[in-house]
Amino acid sequence: MESEIKSAISQGAKTLKDIQLATSACTGNSCEELNPKGICCSEDINNILQLENKAGGCCCCN
Repeated sequence: MESEIKSAISQGAKTLKDIQLATSACTGNSCEELNPKGICCSEDINNILQLENKAGGCCCCN
């Protein structure tokens, strides 16, 4: 799923909502079963967004 999230970011997703619309990640009630951590994945997705945005250019362009 991480590669799908990174792909969505490279295609313009900038927020958790964008990721949800593009990938269906973090949209159900199955995080506890599907996430290896056993918790909601929104924090993980937000961390990926932050890392990818830092890698993608300056902080004022994102």
